Amino acid sequence: MLRLHRMAHTVINGANLSEPASEDLWEVAAELIGELRQTADICQEIASALQPLADLQPGRTEASRRR
Repeated sequence: MLRLHRMAHTVINGANLSEPASEDLWEVAAELIGELRQTADICQEIASALQPLADLQPGRTEASRRR
């Protein structure tokens, strides 16, 4: 993410290159999007696995379980 920020800073603000450009800005952005989506999927799987434990809370209503 910081690498993409540095690259965008160079393009948008005309800053000096802070590292050699081995990839294009859009390639780095696309790669980061893929990584973030994969991380989000993993987090969703973890949340789904933990939900049955949270559902054990006494007094928890059906409406609050759907959140």
